[in-house]
Amino acid sequence: MTGFLATISESAADDGKLNGPNSSLPSSPGRPTAVPPEFLVTPFGYFHPDCVIEISDDEEAVDDEIRQRDGSARRALKACEHPAYDHFGNKRHANNQQTNDSSRSLVFPPTIEWAWVEYAYSTTAGPISWLSATWTVPDAPPVSGSQVVYLFPGAQATTSMDFIIQPVLGWNAASDHRWTIASWNCCRNGNSLHSALLPVVPGTALAGYVWGSNCNIQTGVCTGIQVQTSTASGSSTTLNTSSYGYAMDWLVAGALEVYNMDDCRKYPAGRGVTFGNLSFNAVGGGSVAPIWTTTVASALAPECNYSVTNSPASSSVTLNWCTPASPACNGITCGAIPDGCGGSFWCGCSGTGSKCFDTEGWWYSGMECVNNRCVPTSCD
Repeated sequence: MTGFLATISESAADDGKLNGPNSSLPSSPGRPTAVPPEFLVTPFGYFHPDCVIEISDDEEAVDDEIRQRDGSARRALKACEHPAYDHFGNKRHANNQQTNDSSRSLVFPPTIEWAWVEYAYSTTAGPISWLSATWTVPDAPPVSGSQVVYLFPGAQATTSMDFIIQPVLGWNAASDHRWTIASWNCCRNGNSLHSALLPVVPGTALAGYVWGSNCNIQTGVCTGIQVQTSTASGSSTTLNTSSYGYAMDWLVAGALEVYNMDDCRKYPAGRGVTFGNLSFNAVGGGSVAPIWTTTVASALAPECNYSVTNSPASSSVTLNWCTPASPACNGITCGAIPDGCGGSFWCGCSGTGSKCFDTEGWWYSGMECVNNRCVPTSCD
């Protein structure tokens, strides 16, 4: 699947915050032309910077205001006045109101897939008050460009896509070419809310939690929601928010979402991520065991051996992909070179005296083509 450029400034690498675009950044060939350049990429599509709002750990987002944890108002939470866009560039108007713009198709509320490549979901458990999952930060992608990769469990309401909550691990989420964690809630009144972004490193054990308070067993609705993404060392980033009157009954064990993905080598190195220790409690008490439905989007390009597997007890789900080894013409082998994922790269020449190349467009310094063979120039 080809995704799009995260228009977030390079200065975010210093403070871990989502910022406006850096005008010096090159435009992405995959970014939809309908999306204005200042819009930010989020786990829910492209949003205007005014509508991507950070909520501190000591704050709570409730209806039209952001409160301190003691309940006193701190600042207004205004409805977004700008449209949002999905990864195709389809427009969803601010506050889910239709416009007269007939030049673009509208998507409101947002479809659940957005740019989801593969995921496992369930609607069999009923409304829940608790969700937890663990996973490990994978290695960085061998090729790091403008791609954005999100990995997360989560929950939402079957009756509305206006309420989606997720503890999220993201690669390049702040155009910083590193892993960060944050907790998210979208898309009430057109806003995308998130907690502070915290940097993490490959190999870090993560845990994601969602729990509700003041839950009504009759309606299945929990008035308050807390979303936390944490590390085994104790660092965490928490979003305190409202359910807006919706029950959490559409569950996600794990999902892979990408933007600007045009090369399998831009995926995290390795062959996937496992979301384990999946645990859910029903509103009213008692654990529940969802029956997972696995989904892989069709007709994806690039095709990177996607698949989803779940354990017999449904206590874990693995999102699989394959990141090929970076090709290299070694001066000995020409032709097809296995990429480690069931495919191959081609190492060849474009004529005697020319440089060596592969089908990915990589040229190799210190190498040249002699009699249709790549050899070091020092051997001439």
